[in-house]
Amino acid sequence: MSLDEIVEEIVKVTGLSQRQAKIVLYYAGATHGLVGLKKFPILCVQGEPGTGKSTILEILNVLCKNSSKFTGRGTSDAAARDELPHFGTAIIEEADSIKEDHLFNRHDRSISKMPYKKVGDDGYEQTNLQLFGATVLHRRDGADSGALASRSIDIHTKFTEGVLPLSLIHISEPTRPERSSGGGLWVEKKNR
Repeated sequence: MSLDEIVEEIVKVTGLSQRQAKIVLYYAGATHGLVGLKKFPILCVQGEPGTGKSTILEILNVLCKNSSKFTGRGTSDAAARDELPHFGTAIIEEADSIKEDHLFNRHDRSISKMPYKKVGDDGYEQTNLQLFGATVLHRRDGADSGALASRSIDIHTKFTEGVLPLSLIHISEPTRPERSSGGGLWVEKKNR
């Protein structure tokens, strides 16, 4: 399947414009090069309920390197920190409640260290967690700070008629099954 065909399939199941679908696809592809990068933007998917934000995150969860998907709603600072993969992609549903400093520091390798106390032989030891990686946010509202907004790529979702259900996305390994008559996005998932 060509990149243009994948873009068209993303448009069919999300209602995004072709430009926005390309951003989603190219962002996912770029996550596979995180090890060689010093900075990486945050992808912020915003919109009203029922406009396809979760569908976009599901697609990114399949396509991005070393993805870890979790919800920000009711997540403590420690739990959110533990879910942020180093050199991976954090995909955060309902990210409005996640502290922006956790997210901000992930975009730049030089500032992605976070102090952390871990249990050692003599009690707690101070160490640093490396948190550099890609971050995809599902938010209802934009970034609270200009600093985070200036480091983000925004995708705004809207209601679109005729969008196909996400259930038509198929992941196969190592070969693709026959394509259903209803169409759908086929993603061949190999070594992530």
